[in-house]
Amino acid sequence: MKRRVLICSIVLVIAAGCAIGDVPGGNARATPPPPLTLEAPPTTVFAGDCDNTPELEAWLQASTLFVSEFQTRINAIATQNRAEMYENVVYLAAVRDAAHGTVTPGCAGPLHQLTLDMMDRSVDTLQAYVNGDTDDLGTLIPDTISTIDQIIASQNELIARLEAQFQAQRSTPDA
Repeated sequence: MKRRVLICSIVLVIAAGCAIGDVPGGNARATPPPPLTLEAPPTTVFAGDCDNTPELEAWLQASTLFVSEFQTRINAIATQNRAEMYENVVYLAAVRDAAHGTVTPGCAGPLHQLTLDMMDRSVDTLQAYVNGDTDDLGTLIPDTISTIDQIIASQNELIARLEAQFQAQRSTPDA
């Protein structure tokens, strides 16, 4: 019985030692990630009419989600070192690509372009930083956060327009 306890104790100590080596940042000899290589975003399609309530609603749902996700990851990146940013930059690129692929109605065109420009600039700068091509993010984080605030304010204006369209549809008698 004592021998079993001894063997189990040794196995647990070995297992614990192996687990400690697997802690992120705990293994100094860990292989660094490969250089961050991203595909170009898809071509953006501007089509549709903002008076068409479903088109405006679909764009707003997608746009507000993308901007919210982008903002969350940018805030996380602001507290990370270069190596820790890798996965968040990959995620931001995926959000950017999805935003590029969203069909955008006419009245939202300038706002969508502002969003895409902010996302493109952020992803490009972060990619260069993670890959060591630049030593400094400069004012990227505060500039991005400021632009996101502008985008959210403009989205809120379009949400008010959409709500007015819904209200008008509810008050119109069915023919």
